[in-house]
Amino acid sequence: MYKFSGYDFLTPSPWIRIPGNLSDIWAAADGSVWGVNRNGNIYRYVGDRQD
Repeated sequence: MYKFSGYDFLTPSPWIRIPGNLSDIWAAADGSVWGVNRNGNIYRYVGDRQD
Protein backbone atom coordinates (compact mmCIF):
# COMPACT_ATOMS: atom_id res chain seq x y z
CA MET A 1 0.00 0.00 0.00
CA TYR A 2 1.21 3.52 -0.75
CA LYS A 3 0.32 7.01 0.44
CA PHE A 4 0.79 10.22 -1.51
CA SER A 5 3.42 12.50 0.02
CA GLY A 6 1.70 15.65 -1.20
CA TYR A 7 4.78 16.70 -3.14
CA ASP A 8 4.75 15.95 -6.88
CA PHE A 9 8.41 16.91 -7.28
CA LEU A 10 9.87 14.12 -5.09
CA THR A 11 12.12 11.68 -6.92
CA PRO A 12 11.92 8.93 -7.84
CA SER A 13 8.23 9.09 -6.83
CA PRO A 14 5.87 11.19 -4.70
CA TRP A 15 4.37 7.94 -3.35
CA ILE A 16 5.60 6.49 -0.03
CA ARG A 17 5.25 2.77 0.70
CA ILE A 18 3.45 1.78 3.89
CA PRO A 19 4.74 -1.61 5.09
CA GLY A 20 2.36 -4.51 5.60
CA ASN A 21 0.05 -6.81 3.68
CA LEU A 22 -3.69 -6.32 3.40
CA SER A 23 -6.08 -8.66 1.61
CA ASP A 24 -8.91 -6.08 1.37
CA ILE A 25 -8.86 -2.27 1.47
CA TRP A 26 -11.73 0.22 1.75
CA ALA A 27 -11.81 4.03 1.61
CA ALA A 28 -14.44 5.80 3.73
CA ALA A 29 -16.20 9.08 2.95
CA ASP A 30 -14.25 10.82 5.75
CA GLY A 31 -10.92 9.99 4.06
CA SER A 32 -9.92 7.17 6.38
CA VAL A 33 -8.73 3.90 4.88
CA TRP A 34 -9.68 0.53 6.35
CA GLY A 35 -8.00 -2.78 5.67
CA VAL A 36 -8.11 -6.44 6.65
CA ASN A 37 -5.14 -8.79 6.58
CA ARG A 38 -5.29 -12.51 5.87
CA ASN A 39 -5.68 -13.26 9.60
CA GLY A 40 -8.83 -11.15 9.80
CA ASN A 41 -7.20 -8.30 11.73
CA ILE A 42 -8.81 -4.93 10.94
CA TYR A 43 -6.71 -1.76 10.54
CA ARG A 44 -7.62 1.88 9.99
CA TYR A 45 -5.33 4.54 8.54
CA VAL A 46 -6.18 8.20 9.07
CA GLY A 47 -3.62 10.63 7.63
CA ASP A 48 -0.27 10.07 9.32
CA ARG A 49 -1.82 8.43 12.38
CA GLN A 50 -2.48 4.68 12.46
CA ASP A 51 -5.26 3.31 14.66
